[in-house]
Amino acid sequence: MGGGPAPGMMMGGPGPSPEQQKCVQQFQMYRAEVEKRARAAEAEAKKRPTRERMCELVGLYSTAEFKWIKFSEANMTKCGIPKQAIDQIRQVHVRTAEAKKKLCAAGPAQAAAPSTPSLSDALGASLQPNVDEPKKRKVGGTMDTLTGNVLAR
Repeated sequence: MGGGPAPGMMMGGPGPSPEQQKCVQQFQMYRAEVEKRARAAEAEAKKRPTRERMCELVGLYSTAEFKWIKFSEANMTKCGIPKQAIDQIRQVHVRTAEAKKKLCAAGPAQAAAPSTPSLSDALGASLQPNVDEPKKRKVGGTMDTLTGNVLAR
């Protein structure tokens, strides 16, 4: 019954060559890898991970995007990939790289920087009370009288 080609089929002209089909499959494989990395980062973000873990996941996502761009640029004419599609992928990758830079910059830089000494370190003072000293009763206070504490009687 139908009045036209099946979905996915083009009217007139030959279909894609086996080389083009293989190329399209590879393009889709790279795209699927990018989507997989994006889903993994998004799922982990809902769990409130450490910044280092998110940096790692965004880095993996960025690497997958980069590989997709390189494949697309190298096979643009062979696969028939429109230049506009490659430009869009590249624009997304630029935003990803900026986000990765902001996310990952704070951690390693702080960890590598030497910590500055605190005031107690500089003075050689300890933050812990000295256990060797006997505890002394505090003398004098608001409720003390000449004969002792009124509340203690």
